[in-house]
Amino acid sequence: MNPSDKITVRLFNQAIPREIEVEISGHYTAKDLMDSLYSNVLSSESGALSKVTDRENLLVIVNGTPIQQREGWKTLLQAGDEVSIMVMMGGG
Repeated sequence: MNPSDKITVRLFNQAIPREIEVEISGHYTAKDLMDSLYSNVLSSESGALSKVTDRENLLVIVNGTPIQQREGWKTLLQAGDEVSIMVMMGGG
């Protein structure tokens, strides 16, 4: 795997966002990313993202565009992509 086969992920799980790099290969989707994050990163943390049970309550943005405006959870990720993940909140 090349060092450039990575994406940058900003996790808005705590009050201060955290940025990590994730190695990807082949056919890697937004769903694959979330599966990996929940298995390897978020399972050991507390915070808003860690408590989400319905992924439809997440806002996942790839290079400035929400995945809902792309292919949803089937959105393909490529090396160099920037992904931001946060919990959608409502208010009134």
